[in-house]
Amino acid sequence: MDFARVFWSGDNIAIGDENRICYRNKKTLAEQYIVDTADKGGLGCVQITGSKKVGVWNEKGALTIYEGEKQIETIPMEEGLTMMEVRLVGRRSVTGIQNRGGQSVRVGDTVIIYAKAHRSNSVIKMLILRTKQIIQLAEVESAATHMSVSSPEPNTIAFATPQTASVHVIDLTTTVPTVQLPSTFRTTSLAVHPFSSIVSIGDSTGRIRTWSISHEHTMKEAHWHAHSVSVLQYNSDGTTLISGGEESVLLLWNTRSWTSNKIARLPGPILTAQWFPDDADVVVGCAPGTLLIINVAERKPSCVVHGENLLLGQPCTGIKPMYVPTGVVLALEGMDNMVRVFDPSKRQYLRTIKVAPSNVTSKVNNTPLPKITVKHLVASRSGQHLVTLEQSDVSLNGVYMSTMRFWNLSGDGLEWKVNTFIDNPHEENIVTSLAMHRTRNIVVSTSKDGTQKQWKFTAGHWTHSATLKLNCDEALCNELSDDGTVLAVGTDSCVSCVTCPGFQDLGVLTQHLTGSSIQQVVFPAFAERQAVVAHCNTHLFGWDLASRGLIFSIEIRIFTLSPCDAGYLAVTESTIMRFDSSTPTPCCALDLPSQPTALLCLPTLVAFVDQAGTLKYLSAAESGRLFPSMEADGVGEIVEVVEEKASGVSSLFSLSAGQVRGSGEGRINGGAKPCFTDPLLSCKSLSAFYEGATHSLQAPSVSLNPLLDSLFTYE
Repeated sequence: MDFARVFWSGDNIAIGDENRICYRNKKTLAEQYIVDTADKGGLGCVQITGSKKVGVWNEKGALTIYEGEKQIETIPMEEGLTMMEVRLVGRRSVTGIQNRGGQSVRVGDTVIIYAKAHRSNSVIKMLILRTKQIIQLAEVESAATHMSVSSPEPNTIAFATPQTASVHVIDLTTTVPTVQLPSTFRTTSLAVHPFSSIVSIGDSTGRIRTWSISHEHTMKEAHWHAHSVSVLQYNSDGTTLISGGEESVLLLWNTRSWTSNKIARLPGPILTAQWFPDDADVVVGCAPGTLLIINVAERKPSCVVHGENLLLGQPCTGIKPMYVPTGVVLALEGMDNMVRVFDPSKRQYLRTIKVAPSNVTSKVNNTPLPKITVKHLVASRSGQHLVTLEQSDVSLNGVYMSTMRFWNLSGDGLEWKVNTFIDNPHEENIVTSLAMHRTRNIVVSTSKDGTQKQWKFTAGHWTHSATLKLNCDEALCNELSDDGTVLAVGTDSCVSCVTCPGFQDLGVLTQHLTGSSIQQVVFPAFAERQAVVAHCNTHLFGWDLASRGLIFSIEIRIFTLSPCDAGYLAVTESTIMRFDSSTPTPCCALDLPSQPTALLCLPTLVAFVDQAGTLKYLSAAESGRLFPSMEADGVGEIVEVVEEKASGVSSLFSLSAGQVRGSGEGRINGGAKPCFTDPLLSCKSLSAFYEGATHSLQAPSVSLNPLLDSLFTYE
């Protein structure tokens, strides 16, 4: 799904998609609880009309029903589902269903109307839940999209077929077969009148056409929207139709006079909307991640809330800590033109920092406007400074425009003001990473061509103070040590270390692989030595910082790293591993329902971003498996969003999850190749390194062996 759907569930609003269902109070929009459904492999969410139940369906033909946080049943259906709606049979629709073969249907029965893909065709069917009878209602020769069913009874069913540029309508109150309504443009939304044989069609040009099915003619054509109509819905008595789209304006159409009232300047493009049962309010979801309750009479929002679990709009790609007077908060990077800030201890949204303030504007002449994305951000430990790097997705003569902004904290709250901004800080090169000194107001930026630039806060402003060009093809990451004295830069296949400030060369940390660039570098807090850990696409490496020697090389696919108080965390597929020493064996591991794409470890919590781009936290129990002190310190206030699964890493090391220790001789997924194998760990000389090794490196000339052996050291 492109965005979540909004439903009613008793006193709560349910915002659901294929990964989770978030329940919020319908008056205050306060978060109540979250149901994680990612393990169901769902494609969408549907409300069970007339109840508090919500269903998640998948393409394998299963509909899982939830009532609140409890899973109550799973209904087997057909494979290849593409759309689904659930309704209650009433007196007006029961005869039409019986005439189409559902003789056993009764008033009050629950029916599931769904579309099933069949080769190049689509079939619209109805399942009578009580008798499990399936009725075929229609078949079309192309894929069906944007299905709408009248509510509360399934009197009328409409669905679009973009390939044939038409809308098909099934009227269950008559014996008339499927009616095909011509459509010149691509249909982007549908709304069926609750009682009359009327359907409104929104298309890609912004037009709204309202058809009378019985008279087979257009009743009204309205054209206010400049772009695609993404939302269309009638209220319960059919007197008002709401529409919305990219323009961030909600329109209320009087269906008698076809005049409209506008509610403008909403926070972003409208993605979803739902009438309250009493028709007095409308709940609207805007991108990215904003939910509003709009009072229809007053035509203005009565409640607005932002949240990481609203499932609306662009997901985040990373998490960074921000140190403010009240404690540590989390900032999400990777969003369009903004930084979202959350309080992890209270699970609350705090504020949005607009990076480049502007009016909400849609496309011009159907051409999307340039998108500004916050690629990187760092914050000072003092809580006084924030640095953001945003980049446009449009290039000018091959150069992508970017801006680095330096912010100062204003007052005691979370108000940030721009102190200095620099356009294209690395000229035509793309900035790949930012790092900030922990105790001094110094920032280092790295560009893809290997250039390092140092920025200092002096005389009330940020200025450029030093430049260093590394001899490499590309540099993708950088990191400063805890004391801020060493800057490590991940380059082609090694890590270059320089002093900070000053950029004095400290040496290069090398390894035996070539052809794969270093993706991330961290400084783990090992008790026995100062070390640097990094990963490329295929391996995890560790070096001793004092001797610059390679400690270990592990052949494993790592997605992200995060330093912690006693070592570091590493994510591989859907498993988090903790390493507490400079050995290639994790001390414990934890499996997650899905693979995290970003990870942040703080003294009191572990936060991560899942594949859907949503910020989540480990529960107290799960955090305790990685860090026993966390569970003892009472992080139980954090909502539990991660379910325990059988640990894949536990089988790798033949130990239980949470107690993984061993020699590293296990294997992944039953594969024949050892996963944690380091050719250096068993070698005390260079000749031993080349003899019987599993790598593909060629031994040097025999005449050089005595000299090389004398230089070879390993601790």
